[in-house]
Amino acid sequence: LRSINLLRRCDYASEDICSVLAHASVYFVDVHRFFKGNMQPLEVGNILALLSYIAQCYVLDAPCPLHQWHHYLFQMSYSMRVMDMAVMRLLKIRRYVLRLGVEELESRHALLMRSIIGQGSKW
Repeated sequence: LRSINLLRRCDYASEDICSVLAHASVYFVDVHRFFKGNMQPLEVGNILALLSYIAQCYVLDAPCPLHQWHHYLFQMSYSMRVMDMAVMRLLKIRRYVLRLGVEELESRHALLMRSIIGQGSKW
């Protein structure tokens, strides 16, 4: 949720945020498989936030820089160096492939957009 708030603070449109989250959710499947589901809840949250950072770098023309993610989400937990290393490890788990298949992206994006419309609000 804090990742979404950060993206909203950076003034991204709801459609763009849904695209970022769609990508991040697919990336998480690979990470979850890699760790065989052996992750603590705090780790899951941190990994999802970093995958959202990675996804927004791929999806958006002007992504929010890592130092802002660090300031708003990780300042009390991790150094920038640790975050850099974690991002690189997550990219390696994905084999540095960030592109998704059209069908997978469209179905996840549509689901996320429906959840916004269903609540009658914008993020």
